[in-house]
Amino acid sequence: MKKIKLAVAFVFFSTWMAAQNFTLYGDKTFGGNLLEDEVLITYIDTNKILLTCSSISDIYWDKTDPLCVANATDLWVIMMDTNFQIHWQKSVGGIGPEENYNVLVLPNSPYIFLGSGSGSDSSCEKTENRRGPAQGDYWICKMDTSGTILWDKTFGGVVSEADVNIVQLTGGDYVVAGKSNSIVGWDKTVANFGTFNIWIVKFDSLGNKLWDKVYGGSAGEALPTLMSEADGGFVMSAVTQSPVSGTITQPGIGGQDYYLTKIDSGGNVVWDKRYGGISGDVCYASIKTNDGGFLLGGNTGSPVSGDITEPSRGSGDIWLIKTDSLGNKQWEKRYGGNKNDRIDELAKAPGGGYWFSGITYSDSSYEVSENVYGGPQDYWIVKIDSVGNKLWDKQFGGDGGEYKTSFIVMPDSSIFLAGTSFDGQSAVKIDTSKGDGDIWIVHFKYSDVGTGLQENNNNSNGVKVWPNPATNQINIKCSNTTEKATLTMYDQTGQLVYKKERVLLNTQVNISQLTKGVYYLNAVGDKINKTVKVVKM
Repeated sequence: MKKIKLAVAFVFFSTWMAAQNFTLYGDKTFGGNLLEDEVLITYIDTNKILLTCSSISDIYWDKTDPLCVANATDLWVIMMDTNFQIHWQKSVGGIGPEENYNVLVLPNSPYIFLGSGSGSDSSCEKTENRRGPAQGDYWICKMDTSGTILWDKTFGGVVSEADVNIVQLTGGDYVVAGKSNSIVGWDKTVANFGTFNIWIVKFDSLGNKLWDKVYGGSAGEALPTLMSEADGGFVMSAVTQSPVSGTITQPGIGGQDYYLTKIDSGGNVVWDKRYGGISGDVCYASIKTNDGGFLLGGNTGSPVSGDITEPSRGSGDIWLIKTDSLGNKQWEKRYGGNKNDRIDELAKAPGGGYWFSGITYSDSSYEVSENVYGGPQDYWIVKIDSVGNKLWDKQFGGDGGEYKTSFIVMPDSSIFLAGTSFDGQSAVKIDTSKGDGDIWIVHFKYSDVGTGLQENNNNSNGVKVWPNPATNQINIKCSNTTEKATLTMYDQTGQLVYKKERVLLNTQVNISQLTKGVYYLNAVGDKINKTVKVVKM
């Protein structure tokens, strides 16, 4: 038994050492003479990457397409390859500002949707006048992957709309959401419950409006993120500070809370939930998970209270909460260092677990493993397992500071991480700056911490383990009901936590005493040798 334990421990130690392998393939700065901000990076295919940002630069340095009007922010759209070579670029907008935008690229489709806040009248790429004053409307611009604009559409009320997010529904229609303080008028047919609420417009594939609805309560909501559901409806995350009122059915926990609501295809609320602590908790990102649940990410200033079970790291931390398909909390985790840390994006990892990216001001402390590179803040990207345990983290920065991140993961598991960088160079920032703030992209690969063992979630060639994830007990069954095996379970450090010899593979294992995390169940018999990853909730 000692030999087996030492062998497994060596596998884990060797894998941990391999996880320190970091490859920096290169970095690139794109910019004009002024500021490029709100950078998003989007995967198109194995050799095409879409970059977008809000830009106030005219033709200068890398920018070859002019603004519609000088000093009015447009969207700068760039198609590049994996070697940072620009294939085409385009300034998209009108005579007013275009900002607070979102990008939707449909899988296996040649179409790109830009959903932006716009204060422009009909001009340049914008074909309709604004509805309200210059503060902004929803503006939807559909283009193809060669940069040709196919159509655009404006939706707005009599005051202002911002924080735009767009998603395609399973039936082929679309919904766009943002915060709105408009009264009824123009495209808005439903009154707010408070000053700012979430206003959602559903439209068809040609941009024709189907319906509009308002969601929220009496004190205000913002920052919506939309996720399509298989039933034709969708789920929305946002931040709320409202008491029970309007569509909010749960009382407040702190000053601001995460808000999650399920909405059917007709715009009716199916359920709503809220999460947080006694201070401010702001949800910035959310994704649908493989088990049908949701992962929400944002920032917290709360101590241990409400749904938050871990103490503060610094002045502001990143807080993730995982729910099931009905919004019931499954687990939550806190991440950060001794100062301030902010999340921007979340993504699922193909082999299980998740990534998130953001900004850190912190020195090496708690979950932050490196010091900043010289500026006040750096890009920060973190890989976690399926129950939130940190696997690795990495920082990138120059000596001028970085802001607001976005990332994609390529089929070879390398990562393109992008954002805005303000001057300066460093050991990882090689390319020089252009204007006041530029697009800065880093291409790298960082090996995951794994086990070196075969990791199958539920069914490993005839061995079925369920439920998985589990809280108290797992069931184990082999397709050969007469097969006997020795069952062993190890944690991620290689420590043996369970062993039972020569048992029929139609049994149960009590895991209630184990701490939350990932474990590896190995079944070894005369005709079987399989390992299954088990997640303890």
